[in-house]
Amino acid sequence: MFKNLLKSESQKLLFNKWILITTIAVVIFVPLMVYSLGALGEEAGIDLYISKLLQSFYLGQTGVVVISALYFGEEFSNSTLRTSLMSVPNRILFFISKFLCLMFWCIITLLISTVISFIVLQYVFYADLDMNNIVVLMKSLFPAYISSIELGIITAGMIIVSKSMVVSLAIMLSMILGLGHLLMQYSSIMTFLPVLSTMNSFLLFHTNEYLSLWSGILCQGVWCIVLAIISNGLLRIRSVR
Repeated sequence: MFKNLLKSESQKLLFNKWILITTIAVVIFVPLMVYSLGALGEEAGIDLYISKLLQSFYLGQTGVVVISALYFGEEFSNSTLRTSLMSVPNRILFFISKFLCLMFWCIITLLISTVISFIVLQYVFYADLDMNNIVVLMKSLFPAYISSIELGIITAGMIIVSKSMVVSLAIMLSMILGLGHLLMQYSSIMTFLPVLSTMNSFLLFHTNEYLSLWSGILCQGVWCIVLAIISNGLLRIRSVR
């Protein structure tokens, strides 16, 4: 049953034209940013390539958030959730399958973006991407991947809790595009918010202004777990019309 449910959710995701458009936009946008963004400081060589990639994937988080919002948001439009739960009475399995499909699709999107970005670095900037350099670049990007996927999960949880795609999308995109840094001006406790907690994942040279690399990822992971528990609980008890 769970296998069929995963297949059904995968088809639901793949046949959503807006998700496909957003995915295509992300895999074009990230390499385009790699091409157009410069160094933050005086980076050169492999450091320059890492810096360009990290900056690009930070902006690429917006695409992951939009994909998550579109995928979970459609359940709360046109009585789609009611139809889904009639087909799948077990709400826990329904919940798990949707999150697994979202995570898989985000990973595929990030990997395709990475491959195209590497091609841009090699053929436009003539980067020497031998196996050792590729390993270095992938190690640098790994925390950024985790942070992006966590943001997708947080967005999905917020949508289930609020039943609003627009509100959740507005909050998360605002945080990525500058609201979080504005809030930091009022209190340092804001560094524990999603997006801000993992800022060192997207910086070549880590700074004490934000949480340390793995502490930030862990903090954002706690947000994921808390929202997942709350949203799962609400989905199990909430009446659907």
